[in-house]
Amino acid sequence: MSKIAYDLDGVLVPDYNQIPNLTLEEFYQQTLYAKPMFNPTGIFDVVTARDEEHRPITEHWLTQLATPPNRLFMKKGDRETNAEYKLRVCLDQGYRVYVESDAEIVDEMTKLNDSKLIIIHFGTYIVKHFNQVAAQNNLFNFIKK
Repeated sequence: MSKIAYDLDGVLVPDYNQIPNLTLEEFYQQTLYAKPMFNPTGIFDVVTARDEEHRPITEHWLTQLATPPNRLFMKKGDRETNAEYKLRVCLDQGYRVYVESDAEIVDEMTKLNDSKLIIIHFGTYIVKHFNQVAAQNNLFNFIKK
């Protein structure tokens, strides 16, 4: 059973949602051919607010990860905000950690969270880790071998 789950866009794949005037079709074309930004190891799940109708293209993209996710959870319908949906799935599945790319979603999830779920903002974590490594004069940890 997974104890950690990751957001998809902005954590594993670049978040092309930030490009102005990008249509939904263009968004999925961009993400389909994007290389992973991050390759988690071990057992993990993916919890994304991508709509369930885009499961085939999303599953296809996930095949290029070094380790595929154990499970993929995708949003169905608009009854919940993205933060409510992601938090509900995380709590239902008993995750200890969720890694999210959107700072606003992190804030909303944190406000709604009354459990022991640790919610990590991916960008803040990466910058903090990079700064620690840089302070130790050990930037070779960030070079692909």
